[in-house]
Amino acid sequence: MVSIPFKKFPAFTEDVILDNVAYRFSFNWNGRGQYWSMTMADINNNILLAGIKIMIQAELIQDFPGRGLPPGAMIAFDPGRKINQITQTNLGDTVSLIYITAAEVEILDAGGSLGTV
Repeated sequence: MVSIPFKKFPAFTEDVILDNVAYRFSFNWNGRGQYWSMTMADINNNILLAGIKIMIQAELIQDFPGRGLPPGAMIAFDPGRKINQITQTNLGDTVSLIYITAAEVEILDAGGSLGTV
């Protein structure tokens, strides 16, 4: 499991290695809609996924096969299960954006517990 680094700025870019491949994440706070969005690119800035709304406990990347995305799963996770909505300040603090590696997804899928992470 990899925790995606999160900064306290309304817009920022972060390079992260997932399953041995480098990806570039761009995060933006939408003040009008009151949500964070995420864009993923390869290290050469080729967009793989754009403008995905980050929602609590929702898998973010597995519904987009064939785009060059990492093979695992990405979830905004609140370990205390007390947060119902992600805010500008709780993502990266109370709520973590985590990547579950492909090997970990296989283990969780075999046990039927990916939805309970």
